[in-house]
Amino acid sequence: MTEPSPGIDDTGRSGRAGSTHSTDSANSANSANSEDRTTRLACRLLAALAADGDPRPLLAEIRSAEAHVVSPAERDALRGAARDAERLHRRMRGLAALHAMARAQSAAVERAAAAHDRLAGLVLAGGGVTAVAQAVVDVLGGALLVRDGDGVPLAVVGEVADLDALPPPGASGSSSGQGGDRACRAERVGDLWLVPATAGDEVLGDLVLAGRPDLSGPDLGILERAGMVAALLLLLLRTTAAAEERVRGELLSDLLADPGRDLPVVQDRARRLGVNLDHAHCVVVAEAAVPRQRLGQAAARHARLLGGLGVQHRGRAVLLLPGRDAGALARRCAWALSTALRRTVTAGAAGPVRGPSGIPAAHQEAERCLRGLVALGRTGEAASAGELGFVGLLLADRADPGGFVRATLGAVLDYDSARGTELVRTLRAYFAAGRSPGRAKDLLNVHVNTVVQRLERVTALLGADWRRPDRLLQVELAVRLLDLVPEPPA
Repeated sequence: MTEPSPGIDDTGRSGRAGSTHSTDSANSANSANSEDRTTRLACRLLAALAADGDPRPLLAEIRSAEAHVVSPAERDALRGAARDAERLHRRMRGLAALHAMARAQSAAVERAAAAHDRLAGLVLAGGGVTAVAQAVVDVLGGALLVRDGDGVPLAVVGEVADLDALPPPGASGSSSGQGGDRACRAERVGDLWLVPATAGDEVLGDLVLAGRPDLSGPDLGILERAGMVAALLLLLLRTTAAAEERVRGELLSDLLADPGRDLPVVQDRARRLGVNLDHAHCVVVAEAAVPRQRLGQAAARHARLLGGLGVQHRGRAVLLLPGRDAGALARRCAWALSTALRRTVTAGAAGPVRGPSGIPAAHQEAERCLRGLVALGRTGEAASAGELGFVGLLLADRADPGGFVRATLGAVLDYDSARGTELVRTLRAYFAAGRSPGRAKDLLNVHVNTVVQRLERVTALLGADWRRPDRLLQVELAVRLLDLVPEPPA
């Protein structure tokens, strides 16, 4: 039996051992490299999370590393680290968002508190409604309108369009709540925000904010706080005005009752209130279907704005106003009171008068004028006794037939005087003939066409409505008065 050669056996074993050693060395090296890479990735992942960075690029790299030859334990460790990193990153982002919201909320609260302190400081320093409105616009932007309880603008900062289309204060749904809720509820109307300014259950006015349709959150709270501050100011203004109006009303009541009593004292009281009774004044008497107190308050407020006196007297509003045109003052008062009261107002006026002694007679004449308007079916209108034509002659204490003739026929009288025509004579014949041009021609001894042409000239001078029944009666009365009174001067 031949034994194997030792050289060959040794060489063969030696070759196999060398090959196995090389493979083991390579595997060890790969494992070491994988461990090193895994370690490096884990360290970088921890560093990114510690710096509040975005781990997503590293997570992609970790998933790429799984494709390499790594041990199951390393692969599981990498996957677990990736899941934990994603979970932790989401939580950190959520915490960051909550922190940002908390900071924004804190800043909004501080801003609202600063705005409230500013508004309160303005009131304590004696600032008016305009100053408060300006402060609100400085904080919120846009434009702001402040109105009183009657819808009359008290302050405007910026431009608020379509004022006539706004609902009256307290008419919106925001003022329909109960108790204190009424003073802290803003309501959006179109692109505007309306905030009622209330005291208890009474609406003193409101705030109208334009240019901020996106108002929300703390800014809306600032606007509602401004409504509360405005309510305090309006209540103070109303209390002050009510005291002043009561004093002014008492003076007018004394003038209507007995103007001659303690005349120097009465005139001094009037001067202290800014009323000079020696100047020309007119008396306006108005009535409306509202409670007496409300009518008197509206009259006193309007009279004070015009530098006069106003009071509720025997169920009607009586106003003593500076001026000479009684009819114009009556119409102005009727419009203002109708707007404030939202009711139809009828007003009669008389004057002008000078001095306290003529005020009672003017008051009585204005009352008769008011009754005349109602009797004529002209409720809701305003006029003076002189503007009522012949009815005014019957109502007025100081009848002025010459003034009535001049007001009615002045244009015809002036035409005849300037051109030597006979329009007035033609009118006399026209009325004497029963308003028949055919019979009037016989009285004038002219052709009927001449009568017609003259009447057309009268129409051009007096207006197309002079033959309307009520106007025709007035013209006829003026023509007949020409025979009884001297021709009035031009």
